[in-house]
Amino acid sequence: MRLSECLGRRNALIVNGWINVFGALLEYFSKAMASPELLIFGRLVLGAVMGLSTGLVPMYLMEITPTKYRGAAGTLHMVAVAFSDWFSLFIGLPEILGNTQSWPLAFAFPGIPALLLCCILPFCPESPKFTLFTRGDASKAVLDLKRFVDDNEAEYMFEALEREAIMINEGPGTYKQIFTERSLRVPLLISIMVMITQQFTGCSAVFAYSTDMFLNAGIRGQMARFSTLAVGIAYFLFALTAPFLIERAGRRILLIFQLSMCSLSLTLLSFFMWLQNFGGHVWAGYATIGALIFYMCVYGIGCAVPWLITGELFPTKYRASAITGRFIFNAYVLIKPFLSRCFRCLVIILRCLDVLSSFSTACWQFIKLHTVYYCQWMWSCFCILGFTRFFKPSTINLALNSFPIFYRNTRQTSNGHSSGNPTESQITNQRSITNANPTNKRYSIL
Repeated sequence: MRLSECLGRRNALIVNGWINVFGALLEYFSKAMASPELLIFGRLVLGAVMGLSTGLVPMYLMEITPTKYRGAAGTLHMVAVAFSDWFSLFIGLPEILGNTQSWPLAFAFPGIPALLLCCILPFCPESPKFTLFTRGDASKAVLDLKRFVDDNEAEYMFEALEREAIMINEGPGTYKQIFTERSLRVPLLISIMVMITQQFTGCSAVFAYSTDMFLNAGIRGQMARFSTLAVGIAYFLFALTAPFLIERAGRRILLIFQLSMCSLSLTLLSFFMWLQNFGGHVWAGYATIGALIFYMCVYGIGCAVPWLITGELFPTKYRASAITGRFIFNAYVLIKPFLSRCFRCLVIILRCLDVLSSFSTACWQFIKLHTVYYCQWMWSCFCILGFTRFFKPSTINLALNSFPIFYRNTRQTSNGHSSGNPTESQITNQRSITNANPTNKRYSIL
């Protein structure tokens, strides 16, 4: 995210968009040039683009959005991701672009919206926070504010930004400070844990092996692919509810609900698959489909929360570094396929040696559809639920930089300041200050 600090949030998105176009062109011409290396390199480029956009988009949206709509704006990124998931399934159908003649178009399709983005973003304003805090250009920040709201509200918002700049003594934050500053350790821990939570729900396995699950349930050929597409559409439709629920229910409640329901749905999924594979119950295959659809629905409701709260927990000068650190830590999921293959090889060896044959046969059926993952995610969800319940504070209607004041290092305790997690009374007091002025509630911090 150093790119966003050097170029700005908007300009970094433009650069990211052109890189996306470049990667899409590489993939498109890979077939014509008979070069699989070009295809691989294009995939690497698009992977880098995905990593950049994952941090840049929520940051930009949250910094240009008034406080009242901040939560909804922060979820729009994952709503767009959910749309992309089902749309990629759609264009990947053999009847659309997923055939031997048209697959380069399917691979290069991400370059089209990226090109549109590069054409539209230059006409959009830069984040006023970045303009004032990083560039120190007060006049440009005021002009950017006036493009969002009327003159009176822009003046009030600019005064709030100036007070914020004085309060936090804005300066460039570093990765080292993210890990060494005591006041940032708890927000960092929360950000990392909620990101791990999303992987512990088993989302990667469900997305990758949903078609296999439908085939296992007795749905064959084209209908299995269409069923997978229907699951993706259900995921998108329920993700659409996140912007409306995030401010009404709260981040913590929404996250707890998602994890609880994911645990329930994965438990049912494992149980029905066991009944089908070892009990011989045909109806269990269709119950598996129901559990899978239920999982996708509840996962979509809370999938945006982890990507939202990092920007809320850290002050402006640390935000870019914190988002980068969170995403890099989340890359641990790259290890997961390796561990899966190792476990698969272990079961193959057991089968060859005829050691614990019944156990290895059972494990092989579960591993084939990654049900072993589901069992692990199920218990992991319960563990994370406790962490979320006691450590993740509610941030509804709090200004972006008002939350970190609750986290003070232990040295401040001796000076009479509070330390540790925010109490409910502290959060209530902060909300009362925000609610005292209706304009302040909506526009005090972008």
